Amino acid sequence: MSSLMVNKAALRAYVEACRRPGAEGFTNPVNRFFAEDASIHVVHPFNEISGTAEYLNTVLAPLQTCLLYTSPSPRDCN
Repeated sequence: MSSLMVNKAALRAYVEACRRPGAEGFTNPVNRFFAEDASIHVVHPFNEISGTAEYLNTVLAPLQTCLLYTSPSPRDCN
C-alpha cells in the first residue's frame, strides 16, 4: 500500500472516531492520531497549536460546546 493510501486510512480512522466521540470526548482519537508534541495547523484565529492538550482545550472543547449548545442565540458560544 502506498504512503498516500496509508495516510488516507489513518485520516479516515481519525475522522470516524471523532464523528461519535465516547465519554472521553475527543481525547482518545486525538491522542491516537497526533503525537503528544505535534505542531497542528488549523484555521485563524488559532493558526498553529502546539501539542494535543492545547488542541483539545483551545480548539475542540469550545467547538464541541458551541455546536452542542441548544440555545437559539449564537452569542452564547463566545
